[in-house]
This record gives sequence, structure tokens and C-alpha cells, in this order.
Amino acid sequence: MRDAEGVRELRFGGDGCYRAYECFGNDVEIGAHYKEQFTLKSWVTIYDDEGKRYFKHSEDVGYKLCTVYRAGDYGLARLKLKTPSN
Repeated sequence: MRDAEGVRELRFGGDGCYRAYECFGNDVEIGAHYKEQFTLKSWVTIYDDEGKRYFKHSEDVGYKLCTVYRAGDYGLARLKLKTPSN
């Protein structure tokens, strides 16, 4: 994954194509089986073994932060798009 601050790896347990699901809003509940990985700022691009899979810029959706969660080694990623609390 890549954002304005650099590249971050989200390693899964094998090769292939992985999916991410968007969750919009500060009050969205994320299931307990998902573990927070990191927070991206301003924009996010996701690549997997097949190439570029996802791109979202904060200007397009009105959110500034994207917290990335993962469920297990082979689980799906969830992207929680939210506005800063300050």
C-alpha cells in the first residue's frame, strides 16, 4: 500500500489477488477478528501480485484518514475512511 508518506507492506499468507472493502465514517464498527495494521493519510493506492487494485484520494470522498485492518493471514482487508477528530 502506498500513500503520501510512503510505502507500507500488508503481507498475506500467499500469492494472489486480494480485496479490500471500504467502510465510510468515524463511527463504523470493525469486527473484532480484524486487527488494525496502520493509518494512511490523504490518499491510498493498493497493489497486489496482479498490479494496481485500488486508488482513492481524499478529495474524491471527503475523508482524510484511512485506517487499514486485516483478518488473519489470508483474510480480507477493510479500509475505514474517516475524518480527523480535531
